[in-house]
Amino acid sequence: MSSPYSRIREGMDVVDLAGDTIGVVHLVHGAETMENVGHGDEGVARDMEAMRAGKGATGHIEVQRPGHDLFIPFSVVNEVLGDRVVIAVDREAIDGLGWDRAPRTA
Repeated sequence: MSSPYSRIREGMDVVDLAGDTIGVVHLVHGAETMENVGHGDEGVARDMEAMRAGKGATGHIEVQRPGHDLFIPFSVVNEVLGDRVVIAVDREAIDGLGWDRAPRTA
């Protein structure tokens, strides 16, 4: 079975929990380690506790938006619903999170 992250595709809208638009998925980066984490069509929200414990997906979504791109970590993806990726961070809080810099890779 595939994880919810495998459904994230280029061109999907990225929104916050209130439905406010953040931007559009440009690329998806990273590997998934979904041991002990739910699979199939379940929402990503059910996996959040496992991800915070280091048992979930790693990687990020490169999101295009006016001004500059964002590099949003999988750990804040709340749900993948249809053609939308919902993140668990309010749109107004994003600028202070350092997501305007690409993560370092090992």
